[in-house]
Amino acid sequence: HALLLCTSLYQQSGVPASLYDERLHALRELLAGRFAVPHVAAVHSAVLSLFSVGETTGVVVDIGLGLTRVTPVVNGELRRDAIQAELIGGASGTNLLLSQLAGSAHLRGLPHDFEGMLVAKKIKETYGYVAATAEQASAAPSQPLRVADGEQEQAALSSELALVGELFFDPALLSPEHSYFGRASPQPERGLPQLVERAVLACEAEAHRQLFECVLLTGGSAQLPGMGRRLANELNSSIHELGFTARVLPPCAHAAWRGGSLLAAQPSYPKPRAHEVELRSLVAPASDGSVGKWFPYSGCSTVHDAAGAATCDAILMDSRAARPLRDSR
Repeated sequence: HALLLCTSLYQQSGVPASLYDERLHALRELLAGRFAVPHVAAVHSAVLSLFSVGETTGVVVDIGLGLTRVTPVVNGELRRDAIQAELIGGASGTNLLLSQLAGSAHLRGLPHDFEGMLVAKKIKETYGYVAATAEQASAAPSQPLRVADGEQEQAALSSELALVGELFFDPALLSPEHSYFGRASPQPERGLPQLVERAVLACEAEAHRQLFECVLLTGGSAQLPGMGRRLANELNSSIHELGFTARVLPPCAHAAWRGGSLLAAQPSYPKPRAHEVELRSLVAPASDGSVGKWFPYSGCSTVHDAAGAATCDAILMDSRAARPLRDSR
């Protein structure tokens, strides 16, 4: 069978891109030589994430466990030099909330260990949110919550629940001790709006408008209620003078995997052959030579077809620009 690799390269600025490329080439050689994989295509996770919503140009804001990475893609091609990253992630919110809970009058007995971390993680995922403004976050109303299954004691928390979302817009709320990578980590300085703006403005000027109009949130913490609305509001406030308008798409926790499934299920996906195929070769150019929208996904009897049948056409088809994928054979 052919193999589609979802890659997340170029994560560390201190590592030259050539080293990532060399290791990817070695992996391809290993798969082809030792495991007889007839065809290997490697596609960056940001490109696949955009593919999942039918776009080839946009900005992917990937909020991971310990790192948030903002990756711009133009016409299906990664802009390596424009990638922005900051050491804030889901674990930062959990650790910050744990420190807040440990000082709560209701939860002074909460252990500051793995068990306590699990309690904080569950509270974050169940009750955490992103306030509309920083002022609303600091003045959040109190609400009762049960800290763990089977416990009768309840706690009343207020701004603590908003902090788990606020840290993505005000990293000064964090300290290195909240980092997934430990106390030796540098202090994070840039929030999501700053990361997105810098990533876009580092790309060619003619792509700025299209990039701002397609900002895709991915990752577990991207699901926090209010995240997309707050990011759009702060971005628009910042770039208004530049003459652009930001559009933040609904968050998707598994966008890259969905994009990979859709791409690999395409009837025109490369048949097993022992050579490399670039992703751009799978997209038919428009009459003006530019790369356009992806071809609508019609399904290939995969297990995802039943669940996606009602939404795939709306997600992947633009009837004014749709055209078939080129067969790369």
